[in-house]
Amino acid sequence: MTDLNAKLKAELLATGSVDVDASLLAGTSTSAAGPGTGQKSIFFTSGGHRVRLEINKNSQLAMIKENNDFIILKDDKELVRGEIEPVLAHCPEQAYITRS
Repeated sequence: MTDLNAKLKAELLATGSVDVDASLLAGTSTSAAGPGTGQKSIFFTSGGHRVRLEINKNSQLAMIKENNDFIILKDDKELVRGEIEPVLAHCPEQAYITRS
């Protein structure tokens, strides 16, 4: 099993998106709030690291599910395994406060 590390996280962030079949997201939650308002995104976590990726059918990355693991692929090769974190508002374990 490949966990997310700093190098892999940088590669995922450089791409910024992942192609995810909507059926894989059943029972999970996506974010449409915060800095990416208007875009659907997921929070993928592995090895104690988290990355937010926009859901985009044209992404170079693809996500599949195998048993309980979500797997991110690039060129049909496994990059990393992990899970999708539930989203209550903006980002898991973070709060945003608007002050005026």
